[in-house]
Amino acid sequence: MQSSLWTSGSVSSLGSWLLVVALPVHVFQLTGSPTATGILLALEALPALLAGPWAGALLDRWNPARAMWLADLAAAGSVALILLVDSPDRVWLLYLAVLGENLATTVFRPAGRPPAR
Repeated sequence: MQSSLWTSGSVSSLGSWLLVVALPVHVFQLTGSPTATGILLALEALPALLAGPWAGALLDRWNPARAMWLADLAAAGSVALILLVDSPDRVWLLYLAVLGENLATTVFRPAGRPPAR
């Protein structure tokens, strides 16, 4: 049981890091714009910067298992938006997907940690 949990967590982390690398490359190939690519990179860090300090405090009042479940569901919905991007004029959907996925990750990570003693 523990090894399958570790394996699934590792696969999920690998997928998240591949997304961090692949989306900027995709935006640049789609738009040819360093500015559009830079905006995407900035949006990847924004949720952790703005919501990160409050995520742990809010999770102290919530059920961590429920928060993790909802965060994963939100991340999956956000990543699904990527499938709708097929032209440069829809790059805003990628921006929305990155914001949603990274906000969900910002909530998921502290919820998955054991409580402090």
